[in-house]
Amino acid sequence: MKKLKFLLLVLGAGVVFSACSSKTNESNLTKAPKKVDTLMMSKDTVDARIAKIMSDYVMSLRNDLLGDTTVLNTIGQTQMIVQSIEQKKVDKAKSELKTLIGTLEVYLTKNPKAALVPVDVSYHKVETVDNIDTANAIAKIAEKAVKDGYYQIAKDVLGGLTSEMVINTAYMPITDYLDGLKVAAALLDDNKINKAMVVMQTSLSKILVTSVVIPLPILRAEVMISEAANIDAKGHEHIEQVENLLDNADYQIRLAEALGYGKRDAEFKELYDAIKVLKKSVNKKADSQTAFKGLEKKLKKFEQRLFPIKK
Repeated sequence: MKKLKFLLLVLGAGVVFSACSSKTNESNLTKAPKKVDTLMMSKDTVDARIAKIMSDYVMSLRNDLLGDTTVLNTIGQTQMIVQSIEQKKVDKAKSELKTLIGTLEVYLTKNPKAALVPVDVSYHKVETVDNIDTANAIAKIAEKAVKDGYYQIAKDVLGGLTSEMVINTAYMPITDYLDGLKVAAALLDDNKINKAMVVMQTSLSKILVTSVVIPLPILRAEVMISEAANIDAKGHEHIEQVENLLDNADYQIRLAEALGYGKRDAEFKELYDAIKVLKKSVNKKADSQTAFKGLEKKLKKFEQRLFPIKK
């Protein structure tokens, strides 16, 4: 439904601006190479390897959370106290709340600089565009909309230039959270049950979430280049397959550029040039493993510079 709504929006905007679209400045658009018709690698395999990459990212971040469960358990304990209040077990709720407050006070004494404490990490996929031609068409409509002052249309259209994995990290503002629990405890002591419930639910809603995106085209290129390197390492019997994977990787990187992930700078050109040089090496049946490692390093460095996952 969301994709249908988005396509209708783009088509509608295209009608509004079609009369002038031919005048749109194309200098900022990615020149679209012909999309490779085939991928000599299972799409399911690509998806599975990307899922593994993302799982590894998230688990590495979660390992930091697992080292200290005090704050991590606080949210669940707060929710259980709220349930006790709802079940009219007020005395139990008072006792549990005071214990929880004491635990957090001890935590802050040991960690006086604690402010925003990470309590959860997750990821999800968001994709509306998977080819350069569509990305360029959307960019043209958005550029024309901005030029003509249709900023809200431009905002909605640009929202469709998306192909990414989103990593969300939830943080607890620990001092504010503790202050809220103390207010709730005082209200419970005064038998102001409903107000105490509101304060505790408000405290739960104060969890802050930050997001970092990793472009799916970059991840796909990473997987394809790795697969090409593995095949090349076994010999020169499958040159066509290796070249096919490199062509697809090149297209994915160009798609990332067209979608606006990172500025259109020399670093993109370095990646394209590295793939071109690598293809020549593979075609000549030369030892290409050093070149493969160099390309993989460039791509990983590019990804980590523009889309840092760890602080």
